[in-house]
Amino acid sequence: MLFAFSGEEDQAIKDLGKAGFVPRARRLAKLLTEHLICRQQLSSKTGRRDGVAHISLSKVRLAADRPLDPVGIKLSACLIVKNESKNLSRCLESLKGIVDEIVVVDTGSTDDTVAIAESFGAKMGSFEWSHDFSAARNHSLEIATGDWVLWIDADEVLVPESVSAIQRALVRPHFGGFAI
Repeated sequence: MLFAFSGEEDQAIKDLGKAGFVPRARRLAKLLTEHLICRQQLSSKTGRRDGVAHISLSKVRLAADRPLDPVGIKLSACLIVKNESKNLSRCLESLKGIVDEIVVVDTGSTDDTVAIAESFGAKMGSFEWSHDFSAARNHSLEIATGDWVLWIDADEVLVPESVSAIQRALVRPHFGGFAI
């Protein structure tokens, strides 16, 4: 179990194989099954093959010995924008393959910001600016359907280090929180 909770799931899978199908191994098997399902989902989303998840899942599921609840973490990216046509494409491009949905709340743009967001398939919201960032963010949160939310500004992009950290988080539904 310690390997599973320290982020070393591959070692935990090996240990589960040594433990066999004993009752106390069921909790570990369930946890690892959820982890491997999340890895498969991430692999599908990013288009990168994860051979370990594919090969190990059938073995680990046998040890779990019971049906699983739905597994997976849906990630929503939320942005508040106004006249961000110069920055928005670069930001939204960096989110491709990482987030499951993009929510853009426009606070009164007069440029192509809304059209750009829509071209990326963003869920759109509009909010009359009231000099209150928290109210605008809360409006985007009302639109978002993800389990987790990534707040990002239009002039920011996800760098590779952040993408890796987010991907490590998304395949560990048994962890309670993350600092990225």
